[in-house]
Amino acid sequence: MLPVSKRISQILTITEGDSTAEKLITEVRNCIVHYHETVTNMDRTLQRQRFRLDGEELREVTQRLDTLRHCAHERLLDSVVIANRYLFRIYGKEIPKGGVYTDSPLHLVGKPDRYAIGNWAMHSAVALQC
Repeated sequence: MLPVSKRISQILTITEGDSTAEKLITEVRNCIVHYHETVTNMDRTLQRQRFRLDGEELREVTQRLDTLRHCAHERLLDSVVIANRYLFRIYGKEIPKGGVYTDSPLHLVGKPDRYAIGNWAMHSAVALQC
């Protein structure tokens, strides 16, 4: 699996001067980082609150955080699909298989593999934040 930062650089070189491609790729990058932050914050908050709140309060906090995580995940999926749709429509085979998504392109066929794309984002965010 090619690191996402290298794949993004590769695609930006191919699409140089295309402001739409640049905006879509920037959105993917932002969504990766936002998803990572959302999941990390959810985990930290739940670890801290698990012993402070009673059952009902903890359930409410968990639901609120899970809704935020779900929204961030949906935004991530949409950004990858939209960017790839544009890139393949305009640039065709110049764009590497998978487009901005550097794991198995099969995860994007039909209904995207939410679990695989979420894991990819969690690993990719570390590289993008360096």
